[in-house]
Amino acid sequence: METARAITGSYQGDRKHGVWVLRYPGGQRWQEGRFENDRREGLWTIWHENGRMASTGIFHRGKRHGIWVLWREGGDKLGECIYDQGRILQVQTG
Repeated sequence: METARAITGSYQGDRKHGVWVLRYPGGQRWQEGRFENDRREGLWTIWHENGRMASTGIFHRGKRHGIWVLWREGGDKLGECIYDQGRILQVQTG
């Protein structure tokens, strides 16, 4: 996986806060979501480098929570993972 080249976001004091966008070195979006008090919070979306969605789901207090949907680079749905505060509870393919 590539590392982010361009990052846009804001701080409240010295902590990340608000909407943040991370981009691949070529400029395409890689990740987008909110930080609250330096932790990922709410809906986050992650894209493959080709611009297709890779996954989307909720962060709660900095950890994946609830249903995360994953897609292959070609756009086909890979499956879903159900998280509870960062722990995988269930994986469903297809």
